[in-house]
Amino acid sequence: MNVGEKISNSLRHVSTKTTISGSPLVFK
Repeated sequence: MNVGEKISNSLRHVSTKTTISGSPLVFK
């Protein structure tokens, strides 16, 4: 896994968590 994949995976994970928390637009 390269750095770019790690970063987008982390962002997707955070985005999923914020969506579950009720703030889906935080990382859009």
